[in-house]
Amino acid sequence: REGKLLPADEVKRVWSNRLASLRDRILMIPDRLGARLAGRAEAEVRLVLRDELEGVLKGIHADAQKGW
Repeated sequence: REGKLLPADEVKRVWSNRLASLRDRILMIPDRLGARLAGRAEAEVRLVLRDELEGVLKGIHADAQKGW
């Protein structure tokens, strides 16, 4: 599609869906990890959270590569 304009409504819809998916995945992190991280050392919590966030971002990237 290089050099061609895309319909604005389509672009808005796709980005809206992608951002909603990202938001939902990020907001699920506390539910998935809350009990697992309770009482853990700060350094361990940071590592687990970083890994989880990287997983979320990789998932969004993979979805974008599929073209949705």
